[in-house]
Amino acid sequence: MNQSVSLRPAEWVIGILAAIFFSTSVYYASSELAGRRAHREESVQHQLAIARRQPMIIDGTPSDISEYRSRVLVPYTLVLMDRLHVFQANRQRYMAVRLQGIS
Repeated sequence: MNQSVSLRPAEWVIGILAAIFFSTSVYYASSELAGRRAHREESVQHQLAIARRQPMIIDGTPSDISEYRSRVLVPYTLVLMDRLHVFQANRQRYMAVRLQGIS
């Protein structure tokens, strides 16, 4: 009993809008957790350190964590956004990249 289900365009639009709403809600709730909010600036600095090939500062101590060095898409996107003068602050650029789902 294999039945083919065909959705009308209005049903597609409702489904897509619902998916956007729920994914944005989950992202917002996740990004506003107190622990993540407190360390957001540190996360931005870590991403820029990767792109600049500098040691990451963790709890005031420079360190080079090799397992994070392969993650270059977010850092290079931040650098590109900086050079193109997209947004004013690194923190705003980081949130834009996160919202796009690159990281």
